[in-house]
Amino acid sequence: MQLSNHAVAQMQQRAISESMIDYLIEWGRKAYDHRGAVICYFDKSSRIQLLKHVGERRAKQLEHQLDAYVVVSTSGKVITVGHRYKRINRH
Repeated sequence: MQLSNHAVAQMQQRAISESMIDYLIEWGRKAYDHRGAVICYFDKSSRIQLLKHVGERRAKQLEHQLDAYVVVSTSGKVITVGHRYKRINRH
């Protein structure tokens, strides 16, 4: 996984771990932003899949980061990361 300088800065400022980014890309729901990037985030079903994959103990540790999202370019580079405060528009 390749990270942009902006993504690294946002990860540090927003306390989002690299493992959470991996989980988002692997297990998160994907929504296209119609500008050439993909937004990965956890919805109800992807949270259940993550829970099955990592186990309850690890999921409890990650609970405060489950509202995170990641924006990935078409080349696979992570552009930015953040915390969701509103629904992601998928239209």
